[in-house]
Amino acid sequence: MRSKPSSATEKLHLNRSAQCPLHRPANRANPPRNALLRNHRRPRSTHPTRKQMKCPTLILIALLLFVTSLQAADTLSEFAIRSSDLQKAALVSYLGKHQTFELTLTREKSAEFNAFTKRNLKKQVVISLNGQSIASPVIMEPINGEMMSFQVGKDLNKYYDLLDQVASFKETKAP
Repeated sequence: MRSKPSSATEKLHLNRSAQCPLHRPANRANPPRNALLRNHRRPRSTHPTRKQMKCPTLILIALLLFVTSLQAADTLSEFAIRSSDLQKAALVSYLGKHQTFELTLTREKSAEFNAFTKRNLKKQVVISLNGQSIASPVIMEPINGEMMSFQVGKDLNKYYDLLDQVASFKETKAP
């Protein structure tokens, strides 16, 4: 038998244990139901858990997006311009900060470009001059007009070569 509590903390502990099942002293002969459940192990399931499925699912989604982007890159619409389709071509420098490649199309090619931009709204396209890609913009709205300009990166040699091709075509065409 237990003796009477000698201190105030022991009295408090006894009062709590009488009220709350969590504060009762553990009875070794009859363990609480929670202890039985805690020590019981379920047989292992052969099915993967949600956590185990999360990583392979994300990898599969990423792979699918990657393959789709590769297929989309192969199917870009191209607007091909030849030297004969140009009235003028120039490489222009604005305040020495950046270079711009400017092309002035003939009226026929300008109308064709307008129809091309209407067909390819919200899509990325490739614009090429004499078989060389000069830009791959996303068409946000139909483009009217005969003049196009593209900001040029650091590789100016490509654009100088294109200007030489256009100039040599114009020289052979002139009487």
